[in-house]
Amino acid sequence: MRRRFLAAAAAALAGGLACAAPLARPTSEAEVARISAEDLKKAMDARSVVVVDVRSQAPYDAGHLRGALLWDEAAADKVVETLKASGKAVVTYCT
Repeated sequence: MRRRFLAAAAAALAGGLACAAPLARPTSEAEVARISAEDLKKAMDARSVVVVDVRSQAPYDAGHLRGALLWDEAAADKVVETLKASGKAVVTYCT
């Protein structure tokens, strides 16, 4: 399990893992906060973040970080409300 998490986290980092305050909208890539795999694991263990997988359904079904929500474009308003209500930092990943 640890190996799978680290592999997924490494892939996410390579593909552009971002962490920002809930629903903060950066205006450039330089404004997107980054998080290490180690810090992400700590935050997930502390349940202080919401992790959102922004890939499509098929890759999500093939494997995703435990507890990650699937970004559903069709239900974006509902997902955004869920993220706002959590009051937690939001971490997105793809790849």
